[in-house]
Amino acid sequence: MRVGFFFNPPRRWDWQRFQAGEIGLSGTDAQVLRVAHHLSQRDGLDIVLLQGQPPTEHARMQCVQVASAEQAVAKAKALGLSVLVINNRGDDDTRRAIAACDATNLPVVVWDQNGPDENMADVLAASSAVKRLVCVSATQCDGVRHHPVFDKAEFIYNTVDPLFFTGAGGQRDDHNVVFLGSLTPAKGFHLLAAAWPGVRRAVPRAQLTVLGSAQLYDDHARLGPLAVAEVEYETQHLVPHLGQTRAECLEHGVHFRGLVSPVEIRESLLHSLIGVVNPNSISSLETFCVGAVEMQACGAAVVGGRGGGLLETVRHRKTGILVRGHRQLEGALIELLEDPSRARAMGQRGIRFVTSRFAPGAVGDRWVRLLQDVAAGTRAHPPAFAFRRLSRGTFVREALRQSRSLPIVGHRVPTLGDLRHLRKSLRLRPR
Repeated sequence: MRVGFFFNPPRRWDWQRFQAGEIGLSGTDAQVLRVAHHLSQRDGLDIVLLQGQPPTEHARMQCVQVASAEQAVAKAKALGLSVLVINNRGDDDTRRAIAACDATNLPVVVWDQNGPDENMADVLAASSAVKRLVCVSATQCDGVRHHPVFDKAEFIYNTVDPLFFTGAGGQRDDHNVVFLGSLTPAKGFHLLAAAWPGVRRAVPRAQLTVLGSAQLYDDHARLGPLAVAEVEYETQHLVPHLGQTRAECLEHGVHFRGLVSPVEIRESLLHSLIGVVNPNSISSLETFCVGAVEMQACGAAVVGGRGGGLLETVRHRKTGILVRGHRQLEGALIELLEDPSRARAMGQRGIRFVTSRFAPGAVGDRWVRLLQDVAAGTRAHPPAFAFRRLSRGTFVREALRQSRSLPIVGHRVPTLGDLRHLRKSLRLRPR
């Protein structure tokens, strides 16, 4: 079976440096390369990478340059590919690519790391060429339970660079905390900035290493005085708590490292007691959180937001602590810093947990089965409703989904998007 993956990163890269763990890419971009590379090693699969950058040589994979996802469809047809895998970027290029697949009858798998929104869900549901919507957690699938596209949805967990699964030895610093992620509002670093002064008052020797920058997703982002986030975000949310210069931040035990490679991330995690990922628990939830898996693979206890995909990638009170708000974040960090033996025990359980669930081999097996099902025309297997993932939103979505199966009236049941549009129109209607 010949399978194509479309890949369009924001910066130049090459296979040799990527496989050596020397290039820092976003989680979405790195996942495409990691899965494509892993599948290229499997018998019975011929993987083609259709990429928006000049191709670099790969021992077992054909790499072809294309200008867009839409052009990738034309090239996939010309190469005789059986299935094309594209990421949902939520943009016009994604929509045009899906329309091109419909026009050419090319089966397409849409891999979605963060969505889809209601409009894109409509597009995916209506397309005859879209055979699967691949989410990265069951929780993310729950977000479209109410929508017809749910019938095409399955989830495959992300994985991380194999180097993170190569042992967790080394001298761990019981006072060091690492934050990993882009320094944007969506990733919640402002909550950690607000919590950090309280942590330092309780544990004066605590040190915070910050791995990330707003430039992870935007090379041209205009940075503030600390040179790690956009001007407004820094001045409003970071400077008041941490200082207005790097020197002042150091006085508060905060070390900004900026964008770093996976090798450097692993090295930092191996020498840290605690890793912090997105602490948001209401808005901007993680659908998976690659950083949390990297931390656990390296034996660090994880602290993150209690919601979204983190409910699946971290075992609360077993491999880390999931929190709501910066006060709970502050309390969790103090609790673990004051009891490092407990944090170390969480880290050891984390190694076992992620090795059994998120290692490259297990994730690759799941991709192989899904691609074989698509090629065979097998129906999707959406995740069953589960009380352990229950929330108010999930309950409403499941109720709407069940209502759609009712005789006579089922096809008239609105989606959440329909209900939102109705509420908006009623609000705007003149009295």
